[in-house]
Amino acid sequence: MNSVLESKKMVGVSSFPVYYRIRLMRLISAISQRDLALRSGIRFETLARYEAGKQTLSKKTLDHLIAALFDE
Repeated sequence: MNSVLESKKMVGVSSFPVYYRIRLMRLISAISQRDLALRSGIRFETLARYEAGKQTLSKKTLDHLIAALFDE
């Protein structure tokens, strides 16, 4: 394998931690942390901690982030 990402491709994205998948979806959607925080109703600093894996997401917050990412 040339990289960690290539090795993860073999297993699938679902093997990544939730905080990484949130960041990945945000980047794929070309949304800044500030914009996602505003759309989901959480503080920018809190989102940064979630994406860094330094704070655990509640189900309610995760639902807000998913809704904001997919414009639900």
